[in-house]
Amino acid sequence: MGREASAEARKAVELDGDNPNVLLAAGAAYFFLGLFKKSHDLLERAVELNPNSAMACAMFGQAEAIFGRPDDGIELIERALRLSPRDPQTYIFHSMLGFCHFLAGRFDDSIRWLERSSQAKPRYVVSWANLAAALAEGGRTQEAVRAIRKALELVPKLSLAVYRRPRAEGLWPKLIEGLRKAGLPEE
Repeated sequence: MGREASAEARKAVELDGDNPNVLLAAGAAYFFLGLFKKSHDLLERAVELNPNSAMACAMFGQAEAIFGRPDDGIELIERALRLSPRDPQTYIFHSMLGFCHFLAGRFDDSIRWLERSSQAKPRYVVSWANLAAALAEGGRTQEAVRAIRKALELVPKLSLAVYRRPRAEGLWPKLIEGLRKAGLPEE
């Protein structure tokens, strides 16, 4: 599945690499495949071509955070919220803000945004997993265990192995460590 998605993303960029929507879709695919550098570069170009794309700004913000620029990421995601304040996927932007604050080591801010996201969209597993990591790193162990249980209810096969599939680029290992502390199983 991952090879197919990667091949399709590469093909799309080859066919229409100046289309910001194509770059956004390919960049998002690479991000979810854990190919963060490829994702970063495509998302950066998508934002250059269409600085008014809320989702491109938000995705690029998340990629910036992974490469050690969480405050730049936050700025981009806040821009996405201004561009699309009534976006039906605002919960994703809130989750991304929580992720960026997590990578910046601001766990209270991270928790606040991730709780907001998980309340808005209780079935969005990303928020629950990231919330568990932030709670664990913030020393709130019992709450972290509850959040990781919620994530596992939504996706029973979620494991540290899933998070280790991506290359350990940038700050990604910080998330893995937080998830480990929260009790996410190895396999």
